[in-house]
Amino acid sequence: MKGILKVMGLIIGLIIIFIGFSYINHKIHLSKEDELFVPNGEMVYLNCSHYVQDIEYKKIADETKKFIENLD
Repeated sequence: MKGILKVMGLIIGLIIIFIGFSYINHKIHLSKEDELFVPNGEMVYLNCSHYVQDIEYKKIADETKKFIENLD
């Protein structure tokens, strides 16, 4: 009975070590991938309420045109 408990404890310990190693490896690869990602958008801040399209539609249209022209 003691031998079975030792083997089960060893197996559970190895599983925990494997999961920990996988987690650390995943975090390292995510940080490397994050350096490669460069967003191609631009944040436009508007001073208006929730319904943006009704209030500042001209500013939104102008910023969109500028962004599209700069894509080339």
